[in-house]
Amino acid sequence: MTIPFNSAFDLRLLANQSDSTRLIRRSDLERLDIAPEEAVRIALDQTVSEVLVGLDIQSQQLPGNASVRVASEEGNPSVSAGIAIVSHLAGEDSPHGALVAVPRHSMIIVQPVRTRQDLSTVGILEGFARSMFDDAPDACSPLLYWFVDGDAHPIGTEPVAEGGPQLVLSPPLANAANRLPR
Repeated sequence: MTIPFNSAFDLRLLANQSDSTRLIRRSDLERLDIAPEEAVRIALDQTVSEVLVGLDIQSQQLPGNASVRVASEEGNPSVSAGIAIVSHLAGEDSPHGALVAVPRHSMIIVQPVRTRQDLSTVGILEGFARSMFDDAPDACSPLLYWFVDGDAHPIGTEPVAEGGPQLVLSPPLANAANRLPR
């Protein structure tokens, strides 16, 4: 069973079995007399308390003196549920959201957005996420997202004729970028 989380991500409700995971169906919940919303709340609570808060989160330096936080656990598909606790994984208060990539189900990359300067790393993060996605046995998404204002929006760059890449912002992201301190 899949439940929308925000405009970019869905949550999949899985049952852990001894040697694998299995997608939970609505009929499973009906037999247990549990509403889908309640099942998602229970599953997220368990995933956060039993998996996500115990992850080893490493800082990784990027060119240009920026750094990102990488949470991963090889073979653990529940790490991607970290989209539900981005602010915790960011390790700091992030009133302007965070740049997030989930290249593997077993990995999430988070960079808090504090100032407009933090958006200068979008091209680097795009490449990093793509490289982690390309050879992943548990590939999730090659894209970079800006989690801001209660939603997640794809963010990226495009080449321009006059030099380096140019930041591409949808209207909601342009509004968020305009509110950033310099």
